[in-house]
Amino acid sequence: MNRFSILLSMSPDSGTAPARAVDTLEAALSKGYAVFVFLYEDGILFARKDRDTPQGEIDLVTRFTSLSAHPNCDAVACITAGERRGLRGSSLLTSVRFGGLGEWTESLSSSDIVVQFR
Repeated sequence: MNRFSILLSMSPDSGTAPARAVDTLEAALSKGYAVFVFLYEDGILFARKDRDTPQGEIDLVTRFTSLSAHPNCDAVACITAGERRGLRGSSLLTSVRFGGLGEWTESLSSSDIVVQFR
């Protein structure tokens, strides 16, 4: 199976780029890729299960939650970035796990496609 890695380092509220990131994740999964998503810096806010989306805003976190639960998706939130932003295990989506930058660097060597959203 081909591997696709995505580095997501912007919050869900950062304009249109986060929507493109979620669209890319969805497209990769629909084409049969095994996808590794690394949530870094403000991207870890995608992993927050207790996040409220303001009325009238597009709820990218709900879309991401559904996609990250896909059996071919491995979603990892940077533990250091999470700690800096107050994200703890109890507020982490069940489809996302904590990990370190080492996992991102390992995914680079085994991926056919790598995309960064910053």
